[in-house]
Amino acid sequence: MTSLKSKISPVEIFCRGIRCKFFLMYSIPILIFVILVSTFESYYHYKLGEVITKNYLKALTLVISDVIGDHLYTKDYPEIKAHLQSVYFKGLRNILVINPKGKIIAAKYDKGLIGKKYPQFCQIKRTETFLKVFSKGNLLCFASPIIEKGKFLGYVLLLEDLSCIEEIFSYHLHLFIIHILILFIIILVVSYIVSKRIQKVIAQATKYLRQIGEGNFEIKYSYESGDDVAQLFEEIKKTAEHLKTTVVLKDYYRGLLNALPQAIIVIDEKGFVREANNYVKKFLNLDPDQIVGKPLEEVCKTLSEIFKTKIKGRKTPVEIRAEVKCVCKNFWANIVVNKVKDTYILLIDDVTEEVLREQKLRELAARDPLTDLFNKNSFWAHLEEQVKEAEKSHTSFSVLVIDMDNFKEVNDNYGHDFGDKVLKKIAEVLKKSFRSKDIIARYGGDEFCVILTDVDKELAQILANRFINNLENMKIKAPDGKEIKLKASFGIASYPIEATDPRELFRIADRKMYKCKNNKCKINKN
Repeated sequence: MTSLKSKISPVEIFCRGIRCKFFLMYSIPILIFVILVSTFESYYHYKLGEVITKNYLKALTLVISDVIGDHLYTKDYPEIKAHLQSVYFKGLRNILVINPKGKIIAAKYDKGLIGKKYPQFCQIKRTETFLKVFSKGNLLCFASPIIEKGKFLGYVLLLEDLSCIEEIFSYHLHLFIIHILILFIIILVVSYIVSKRIQKVIAQATKYLRQIGEGNFEIKYSYESGDDVAQLFEEIKKTAEHLKTTVVLKDYYRGLLNALPQAIIVIDEKGFVREANNYVKKFLNLDPDQIVGKPLEEVCKTLSEIFKTKIKGRKTPVEIRAEVKCVCKNFWANIVVNKVKDTYILLIDDVTEEVLREQKLRELAARDPLTDLFNKNSFWAHLEEQVKEAEKSHTSFSVLVIDMDNFKEVNDNYGHDFGDKVLKKIAEVLKKSFRSKDIIARYGGDEFCVILTDVDKELAQILANRFINNLENMKIKAPDGKEIKLKASFGIASYPIEATDPRELFRIADRKMYKCKNNKCKINKN
């Protein structure tokens, strides 16, 4: 016990007391309560003394009126004065006896008052009960009527001051002021100590937080275990350790993200970019730090539109293939989306080459390999689509079926290789004769079909005649040096005048073509 006392100085004990919760939470309210109780006690004592004094004077006035009533009735004034100056009334300031007209007829202390009219006589009302007449400053005056044998003889006035009570109250008031001053000084001292301590703690905490912000997570402090401040810094240290682990993990995961051969963009619910790896620079020509924190709309409007229409609000993974148009690059992207809490992780692959390859394959599948015109299957797909479009937009179009009249002779006389060359020439004439938006197809052998969009029957007839004229004007030399003249027959069917069904349209045009061939008409005017 002795060794413990020798280690802790009184100043240190006081400082620890200042730091303790009890002092800060309970001591000041208790001191305030004690001061308030003391003040209330002072006021209570003052009021109690005043009440007791007034009741005593009231009773004393009644006693005096009874004692001197008989002497006043017999007008024995010397006896009255003797009573007034008796030892029983020694402590009183003065006692006056006043007749009904207000003149002083007897007094404890004469002082030349006998025979004079009492100044405040007009304030006295005749009554048979005790009456407090007036109070001026510390002077109190009590009056009691003198009635003897049924006759009203005057008043007894007892004059007294409350200076003694005022002194008591003044004492307690001074005591109250002293208590307030003491309390104020205590509050100032405690506030100064606490503010200095708080300032020190805030400065130290600010230093540590700035240190953490700069990436230094080593927190060292020297406070006793169990102290509130020590607990604060212990929490800061734990937070620093947690942040250190988080930063390490973040750097680790960022390294993994940057190693992936995919663009990764993390987007929150509001459409802001929260994270991105280095691979996005290949697509956006921007470093990750340049897009993190920005709205996706500012980074790439196409991606923003895809996010708003196809990604936002989804809770399950989704894969999207779309053409992305950015400021620096247009490409086809395969976007795999996963939602993690309140963020969306977008894995973006550039599949432009794959898409172009697929388009090329589809185009090859839809084209005739010899003439590079659409093939039969593609013709029917376009025709059905054209019917739907015309029905929706309430427009018209025409179908043209063409068949070569003398192509079989070319094949029979000069062989299929030369025949293929002729077919290519025919395809060139077809492309030259019709518009770029028209669908030209090789239906099979030497038969061709054309879908004339937004064209009525009359205009279709003009375009068909132009082809026939171009075909007849085409000069082709055979292997034997002869010049070959090609002829063709055609038939036209218009939507919706003649038919609304794709198959029926083709059958009508095909029948008209054979009718033309059988009639050997040069220019069909059907």
